Amino acid sequence: MIKYFVVNLFSIAFDTSEIRGFDPREKPTRLSPGCVLNQLDAGMNSKEIVKFNINFEKKPNERNRIPNSSKFDPLLNLLVKNKLNWILSMELCVLVNTNDEVIGTEEKLSVHQSGNLHRAFSVFVLNEKAEIMLQKRAQEKYHSPGLWTNSCCSHPRPDESVLAAGERRLMEELGFTTALQPAFSFIYKAEVGNGFIEHEFDHVLLGEYSGNVPFNPAEVSEIRFISLSDLKAEVLANPSSFTQWLCIMLTEHCDSLKKAIDAFR
Repeated sequence: MIKYFVVNLFSIAFDTSEIRGFDPREKPTRLSPGCVLNQLDAGMNSKEIVKFNINFEKKPNERNRIPNSSKFDPLLNLLVKNKLNWILSMELCVLVNTNDEVIGTEEKLSVHQSGNLHRAFSVFVLNEKAEIMLQKRAQEKYHSPGLWTNSCCSHPRPDESVLAAGERRLMEELGFTTALQPAFSFIYKAEVGNGFIEHEFDHVLLGEYSGNVPFNPAEVSEIRFISLSDLKAEVLANPSSFTQWLCIMLTEHCDSLKKAIDAFR
């Protein structure tokens, strides 16, 4: 059973086309290890995760919540929920210097404990009114859960461009993608709770989208749109409701963001 568990869970995290028991005609999907961990914590077993994510890609409008399940082996559940940091640690972040030049890689969990500078991106999606799409991070996120933040943010994989990574994470988190363009970049360092540190060379990306947002509930609990001026006012009045990186951006780099949004329009 353990061998089956390891083989199938590894496949779930990286390529569901290799999982036994699923029609090979199904569209393969690559899942973020962090997303898999969130779904496991929410009570899904391995096959349910695959079905959920395949269906999420095929029919995102009909997949707005994670199913509740306890119909699987208790030992497997224990292994899944308590021994899966190794999967998350296999996701590599790109280490950079202050000029954004690559100097190496480090496992995702490790880099958020060491505080080493690494490459990241923050996506701001605008609607037709130039309002910013915000997401509220799911409670299952391993840091900054339940906080409002920009449309999407994450880290590019080694040999993956920042723009490609941004478009990938939009689909994984929010269920849609759109063309992105670079705006500006900045470096910040902040403690984000649970002993984790974000120290990022953050590339700010802009895109436009006004359609349906069938977000992935393992990643996101709510979305809303807000003007930049109203967002800045909210951040200043109640910073504890927002992620550290968004607070830093809105207090230290708001002029750069406003100029980028004005130019994008």
